Amino acid sequence: MKIKNLITGLFAVSLLFVTACKDDNDIIVEHGAYENGVLISAEGALNSNQGEVSFMTSDLSKFSENIYSAVNGQKLGDVLQTVGTKDDKAYLVVNNSNKIEVVNRYSFKKLATISTEVNQPRDIAFSDNYIYVTNDKYLGDKYVAVYNASDFSFIKKISFSDAAQDIAVIGGKAFVQNASYGFGKNLSVINTMTNNLDTTVSVPKGDIQKTIAYNNRVYTVTSDGVDSYIYTIDATAAIANTLTLTGIPYATNLVIDNDNYYFSSNNKVYTMPLSSNSPKLLFAASESPYGTLYGFNVIDGKIFTSNAGDFASPSEITVYSITGSKLKTFNGGIGVSGFYKN
Repeated sequence: MKIKNLITGLFAVSLLFVTACKDDNDIIVEHGAYENGVLISAEGALNSNQGEVSFMTSDLSKFSENIYSAVNGQKLGDVLQTVGTKDDKAYLVVNNSNKIEVVNRYSFKKLATISTEVNQPRDIAFSDNYIYVTNDKYLGDKYVAVYNASDFSFIKKISFSDAAQDIAVIGGKAFVQNASYGFGKNLSVINTMTNNLDTTVSVPKGDIQKTIAYNNRVYTVTSDGVDSYIYTIDATAAIANTLTLTGIPYATNLVIDNDNYYFSSNNKVYTMPLSSNSPKLLFAASESPYGTLYGFNVIDGKIFTSNAGDFASPSEITVYSITGSKLKTFNGGIGVSGFYKN
């Protein structure tokens, strides 16, 4: 009898505690098998529905392949272009299937599909209230589609006459790279409060290769075929600094990790502190005709690279330390092109 009363009392206390938590609007985060590691995206061969995501733990000890299809029991789609993450969600941008699959980033359970006004999507970025997706159809429309971040409803389309590729959001502005395949000098700037075009930033030297955001600044790397340049753009859309990479052509794959630049030129990978202007060669990656350093990122002091090879067989993934020594090499999906902290 005493045990029954004790259990009843404990139940009442626990119920009161749960109710109090709900009253405080506590957010319950769903945990899963795919946190504390790196998401690895594979495009797959064109028109093959081979796009997929795999997962590697932070300590590089456990690799899980094809996690989207394993969790959801269906194929992801054709050409996984990129993966965006915000809060507890991952957004899988599937280029040739013209859709974005939204999943819980830790369990990878499918939550929604965004397909309205999606046509050859390229990149994705987020403000507090909106989702921005660049779309760039070959010989077709180039635009940013804007969606409500809470219910994924379509809001508007912002069109461009030039390419719409990388997109980076800082300080109330979305910077859209109007350059593709190494041609183009402009970034269009969208006001994320009004979702209207604000201005255009034009780089003085070189054509834009890659654009990223870091610590409330935008960085874009350009090249003229002889030298390369890294431009720092502040939240007012002004060019705040220009760094010349003398004698380094076609720099791309720009990443900033722990206040250090990392970038590649052909098969060579370089690094230097943000405060420096003297890049240091770290290593030279294995080469293939089209797949050299096809995927590249630096995550928590580890350099993740992929060689996509012939785009018909599994990619070779190599992880390096920040000093350039090899830590691990393994095979991933076909056309591995992205690594994302999770």
